[in-house]
Amino acid sequence: MKRYGLKDIVEEHEAHFTTMQAMIDGALAFVAFFEKLHLAGQVYASVRPDAFTFDMKTGEMTVDAEGSIEEAGVKTMVIREEEIT
Repeated sequence: MKRYGLKDIVEEHEAHFTTMQAMIDGALAFVAFFEKLHLAGQVYASVRPDAFTFDMKTGEMTVDAEGSIEEAGVKTMVIREEEIT
C-alpha cells in the first residue's frame, strides 16, 4: 500500500484518510513522536515534509528522522557588525 507524506496530505491534497479514526490515530502518533522527543530533551531539526508518512487506512505513521534529531538547547548566534544594515 502506498504511504503518503505530510506534503501530500497538507499541500497537495492528494491523500485522504479513509476513516476519521485513521486520521485521529495518525494525528496522535504525530503528537506522541514529538512528546517523546521533548521528554528526552531532544528536538526534531529538519524541514523535510517527506520524513513522516502515513498509512491512509490505519493512520500508522512511519518516521525517517535519521540525522534530524538533536539535543534541545539554546544556540548562540554570532552576528558580525558588517552584517547589520
